[in-house]
Amino acid sequence: GRHVLGVGVATPGFVDSINGEILTIERVPAWQSFPIRSRLEASLNLPITIANDIDALATAELRYTDTRSSDDLIYLGYTDGIKASMFLDGALYKGPFGNAGILGRIVIDDEGTRLEDVASMPAIYRQFEARSDPTNEEHQQIKAMTERRPRFQRILELAADGDSVCAPILEQVTDRLALSMSNLLCLLQPSVLVVGGTLGTMPPPLFEQFERVIRRRLPPLISNRLVIEQARLTAANGVAVGVAHQFLLGYLDSEL
Repeated sequence: GRHVLGVGVATPGFVDSINGEILTIERVPAWQSFPIRSRLEASLNLPITIANDIDALATAELRYTDTRSSDDLIYLGYTDGIKASMFLDGALYKGPFGNAGILGRIVIDDEGTRLEDVASMPAIYRQFEARSDPTNEEHQQIKAMTERRPRFQRILELAADGDSVCAPILEQVTDRLALSMSNLLCLLQPSVLVVGGTLGTMPPPLFEQFERVIRRRLPPLISNRLVIEQARLTAANGVAVGVAHQFLLGYLDSEL
């Protein structure tokens, strides 16, 4: 019995938020210059907001924690890809293609290796598959799991417990992530870094190690000012909540 105001759509990839087009998504090659907003508006006769999925997750986190809108803040969104959502003077910076902050595409060596090739969730799975011990019951249980997030969470837990396979993988991954993040932190000098996505449930020992590695790479002046914290919103529907907030903000602005 409630009146539907409109729809918020969260998508990966590059978007034209003004015209409501998905410019490109690598994992969906057929969706090039896809006019998703006009098609949905024509079908539903409702206003539509298009947003990047990690930006939506970051928005949900900030609304959930009631973070001050005046902060310069970076949200590290770690999922299948690696992206930093940036809030400058409290406003989300989207860039010209609606997806600024794609850390996963950063090239980290002379061979052209990208950060996501060695430090993303799929990369961790590949390394675990290659190194797992066929005689280790816990390793075999993880390999039998089909859902990505529980599987990843179990790898994190074993790494925190010092597992001989998982711990070295996570140490290498967090080192590479910390190097990329420290470069971005030196450039933007935000007051807050929120580590989110699937790293929002990182066990405390791993998070503390990650924070230490980041701070070691920062000048003391920047490190002393910076607050580093884990995301507190870890619900599976965080992206949906965030894009709903983004729709409502745009809807309210249009009504004023």
